[in-house]
Amino acid sequence: MNILLVEDEPPILRELEHYIKKFGEPYHIIATAADGQKAMELIDKYQTKIDYLLTDIQIPMVNGLELVEYVKSRYPSIICSILSGYNDFSYVQKALRLKILDYILKPIEEEVLQNQLKDAYESKCLDYAKSEIITGYTANSSFSQELSLNYRQLLINIGQFSYKSDQYLEEKTANVHFKTLESTLRLFWNQFIKYWIIRDKNCHTYFVLFSFNKKQLENCNTFFRSLYDTLSHKFPMVTVICSEEQITLDTINPSIQKLSKYTDKKILFAKSSFMQMNSIENKTDAQVPEYSVQIDNIMQLSKHFLNGNRNTFHTELKHFIKELELKPVKQKTLGIYLLTLFTECTVPYLHYDSVQKIEPYNIVNDVLMLSVSYESLYANLISIFDDILATIINETGNIKDKSTTFLQINDYIKKHYTDTINTKIIADKFGFTPAYLSKLFREYKKITPSEYISELRINKAKELLTNNSSLSVKEVAAAAGYEDQLYFSKVFKKLVGITPKAYQLGQDKSS
Repeated sequence: MNILLVEDEPPILRELEHYIKKFGEPYHIIATAADGQKAMELIDKYQTKIDYLLTDIQIPMVNGLELVEYVKSRYPSIICSILSGYNDFSYVQKALRLKILDYILKPIEEEVLQNQLKDAYESKCLDYAKSEIITGYTANSSFSQELSLNYRQLLINIGQFSYKSDQYLEEKTANVHFKTLESTLRLFWNQFIKYWIIRDKNCHTYFVLFSFNKKQLENCNTFFRSLYDTLSHKFPMVTVICSEEQITLDTINPSIQKLSKYTDKKILFAKSSFMQMNSIENKTDAQVPEYSVQIDNIMQLSKHFLNGNRNTFHTELKHFIKELELKPVKQKTLGIYLLTLFTECTVPYLHYDSVQKIEPYNIVNDVLMLSVSYESLYANLISIFDDILATIINETGNIKDKSTTFLQINDYIKKHYTDTINTKIIADKFGFTPAYLSKLFREYKKITPSEYISELRINKAKELLTNNSSLSVKEVAAAAGYEDQLYFSKVFKKLVGITPKAYQLGQDKSS
């Protein structure tokens, strides 16, 4: 990513250059300027070879805000950030109206700067993925020059495939996954020119775009297989799906969509796998015949459940899960089986208020995401079905006891949400399975335990940012229970709508 630095104080400029060079790949300082007029000349010279502009506000000739306005009107693909020692919200308001990436206050913190560059780089990658036809990049663009090479794309899914957001993956695990993936790719650096990691909406899935020269392209399938073998030794479960078609600048997004749809249909439950998706692949999924083979077993299971034969239901469910494990089964097919089973077991009792609260789709998704094996799948299902059976046998279904239990769990989370805590830790503490704990939370709070913990942490962060303006974002993140400042900033922006720094500046102004 090519960076233009604009700063009129030599010591600060040297500090910025030192930090960015220290960060290494993929950051490159293409030019520097000490005033706004010189910066404009450089921008007109390099045009879209510049990917990121970091400028001070108070610079000679043309100030930083005017410079950003000039850039946005002529080169909208350039990402801009403001650097300033002025903690004045009027500056912030104008900068935000210009749609800058962020507003960084002096003195510069190395970690804050590094996080800014990561955000800018990730935003640049996502530009490729989210646009059907990417505009604003000409043949002179550094990215365009690289993209003129041969391109292939991979989907890498770590753990279970999630149909929703990242609510099932804890922060620490997500960071470990990403760092392990990056370090693994660096082991194979000589087998490709460059790569871009594009994170999906959930933290389980990554799209990796590779550029190859003609000679490397001949062996890229072998390289993909080697990459999968290495990853499968580092993760308990990983799926790698490669597209056999070459990617061009305007087909990145369609390729991602194809890989996502293919994964949705083909990924296996609780099993690592390597797959190749070719352009001739049959677009329909042969799940109807597969489903019809098991429908008799599902109907028989539901009869045992509805008759209140708890032990028989347990035994037959165990046989059913074992039979699926021997195949193994596609995750989507398994989801259809479980959704059918939940529906058949609950439909006759929907006149009970407590049964009406059961949301089969959410329960099935929770079970799939919180089960790391067929054995844990069985344990999660048993705990949930036993609870539903108790509710059906007695309309109150121990609701009072469940309410008391939930209040105890809620109190525990409120006392420990800033600690290292996740759904599994809480479930183990109270003797539940993770899937049952998630069901209990959906019943009483309409959200998952992870989402509740995030809410508490972000509310704590807002309180700290409001009452302690001297605290850095890193300190606030740590006090709220986040080890990773970048991850904290993303969660904060997702829930609040603005970055922690912008929120803090707004609170300072209002006070």
